[in-house]
Amino acid sequence: MGNARARVRGRFEGQIRRIRIQPQAAVPTLEIVLEDGTGRVSALFMGRRGIAGVECGGRLAIYNPVYDLL
Repeated sequence: MGNARARVRGRFEGQIRRIRIQPQAAVPTLEIVLEDGTGRVSALFMGRRGIAGVECGGRLAIYNPVYDLL
């Protein structure tokens, strides 16, 4: 991914670092951020809310954690 160039077709593989669904131009859009250690690529799927075999989750998260400022 470190060698990826704008408007040049490529094939990428790596780990999915983020999945989110958000509207863009009033169209549901699924964004997947893929990373391979040399760079990151965002894949935007317009009009989709999911892809078979790609799921959110599988991580531990703490919501509204208690913290101290020293």
